[in-house]
Amino acid sequence: MPDGKKAQTEGGAPMNLHTRAFRSLNNMWVALAIGALLGSAARLSADAFFTSALHAPVFASTVAVNLLGTLFLCGLTARRHRAATSSTSTTGGMLLAKDSGISERAWVIWATGFCGSFTTYSALALSATHASAGYPLPPSWIDEASVPLPLGIMAGAIMGIVGATFRWRFNAWLTLRFTAVQKRIALAADCRRRKEECVWATLTRGFTVLAPLMGIAVINVLGSGAAGFVAGSYQMCLAQGAERGVIAFAWLCTGSGILGAFTTFSTAVVDAWMIVRRGYVWGGALIFAGVWVFAWGACALGWKIAGISACGAM
Repeated sequence: MPDGKKAQTEGGAPMNLHTRAFRSLNNMWVALAIGALLGSAARLSADAFFTSALHAPVFASTVAVNLLGTLFLCGLTARRHRAATSSTSTTGGMLLAKDSGISERAWVIWATGFCGSFTTYSALALSATHASAGYPLPPSWIDEASVPLPLGIMAGAIMGIVGATFRWRFNAWLTLRFTAVQKRIALAADCRRRKEECVWATLTRGFTVLAPLMGIAVINVLGSGAAGFVAGSYQMCLAQGAERGVIAFAWLCTGSGILGAFTTFSTAVVDAWMIVRRGYVWGGALIFAGVWVFAWGACALGWKIAGISACGAM
């Protein structure tokens, strides 16, 4: 019998439980990196196609990839939900991991990695900030970078892995914190149920639904604020005589790469859709509209902090 610190042997040698967890995390990160690389490269390629071949603003590309990515993620989520519902009914209420319809690794590749990096929230917030300030929509910069187009797309896609990794780990940390707050609220509601039953019951139900989704909401707001600040900072550099090709490549790596994959539009939409499917129509509308308002405001604030109002738009 192995003790509590050892797992079953692998290849004849005992393996510590922490080692198994570390290996499992590494395997999932590889899956995430593959999906993020593919998703970021596809988004940047779409930007290049729309701006160079169709002579359309990058905003059109952002809208197109966000719609396609959201539809793809909706299909994956619906398939997983149907398989989970079918497995629950056929196993007497017990859901088995292997019956979820999509393996965990495949889900990380295509949902968390690909869709999360293919769609972006910060670019929409930045475009809205430009439009609300009366400036032209921001360019993609992808065709102005100081490196060949394929190399620029690859560099942005690699940096997209960094952004997706931050999103993945930060979302897990935030979800744990919000879930802990939700449990405290539920405990307080149970203690005060006799005095204010309706109020506390409503508060508990609402936060129970929203707590697992608040991580992505916070990420989209913070990422949009960072995008506004970075865009404003780069414009300040241009105003001071920096080379446009270098700034374009820097934006390709940070704005389109890291922040483009850090924020995600598809997950935000699917989260709101799932809340509506559970019967909380106002909750879904509130989180969708609320995240957009806060993300737009955060982007405008970052833009102002960087001093963009003094020298125009990117």
